[in-house]
Amino acid sequence: MFLCSVLFPDGLQQTSIEVVAGSHHSAALTASGQVYCWGSNQHGQCGRPPDELTKDHSQQVLTTPQLIGGLLSNVRVTQLKTGWSHLLAITEDAHVFSWGRADYGQLGVGDDAVQQGFCREPTEITHVRDAKQVFK
Repeated sequence: MFLCSVLFPDGLQQTSIEVVAGSHHSAALTASGQVYCWGSNQHGQCGRPPDELTKDHSQQVLTTPQLIGGLLSNVRVTQLKTGWSHLLAITEDAHVFSWGRADYGQLGVGDDAVQQGFCREPTEITHVRDAKQVFK
């Protein structure tokens, strides 16, 4: 584990216990168990709906860390991993959540996400129980 400081949108510096980087995005896990993401949001990995009408990928870049909410709002994340354009989070109660690019089934959350091609909201991978660690 390492500690680093990231300047978050609220202007406060928070201690980050984990920082991960995907293909064109990064994310930080704070000491309080919150997840922030910035960079490319082409596949919803920064928690916003991707702009499917924008062909210019530079228009889908978020330069300010975005708090990942949804189902992660009321839980404490203890581990964060990222793939090329998706993320995985383990909560302190050993549940696994995923979001981001989904068109190859990499999120493990069902056919609806695969057909849509992305999932911007963290979604629980219900067929995984009591996870202790996630590897990429």
